[in-house]
Amino acid sequence: MENHSLVPLGFRLKPTDQEFVGHFLYNFLENIPLLPPHNTLSNIFGNKSEPSEIWEAYGGTQLADDQPALYLFSELKRLNPKGTARN
Repeated sequence: MENHSLVPLGFRLKPTDQEFVGHFLYNFLENIPLLPPHNTLSNIFGNKSEPSEIWEAYGGTQLADDQPALYLFSELKRLNPKGTARN
């Protein structure tokens, strides 16, 4: 799978807990857009990929040993159109 991202090859996102909560998560929850190229949106679950396939598609095994994390945001989808349960 080719990566057509605007993020340069070798770019690593390794925020501290404070940076993650104070900037990325806060902005995400408040619907404040992240500045490009950090807001690459992909429908990674639309084709029913296995978690290992998603991991590999986004560089999983190529990540450095000291940076073994990928941060993925996902929209919650209603299980029942009339209910409050979400998946």
